[in-house]
Amino acid sequence: MSLSDTINQGLNAMVPDTITDASTTTDIINVLKNHNLANAVMHQYYKIKKNVEFQSVGKESLYPLNTSYKGASNSPIYCVYSRQYFARIANGNHLFRRVLDLAFQYKYEIRRRAYYRAIGLELPVCGKLTGKCY
Repeated sequence: MSLSDTINQGLNAMVPDTITDASTTTDIINVLKNHNLANAVMHQYYKIKKNVEFQSVGKESLYPLNTSYKGASNSPIYCVYSRQYFARIANGNHLFRRVLDLAFQYKYEIRRRAYYRAIGLELPVCGKLTGKCY
């Protein structure tokens, strides 16, 4: 098995199990919202980012990359390959990247709505992600 296959399998293991390549944006947002997975996916990304920082300064101990949710596959996620995961997330068009982007957008939308309510703007506030007004 090549390194590229190992990296792809690790990234597949980081995708929540209810999300597939055929999932639409709305389906992914509903899964992130209903199962409260947005924070867990973002936390997984931050662990990878932290490992890359640790490796760049020469530290030997790394954060374990075990997910706190059930992943799409049972492949092992090697923390030694954090740089490769980080590069693939940044440059590739992988499903984990799509889920991660939507998780960040979903959390931003929640903060934006809370801010608008706090400053007294009248609802409905229309969402950028789903186009619905709440």
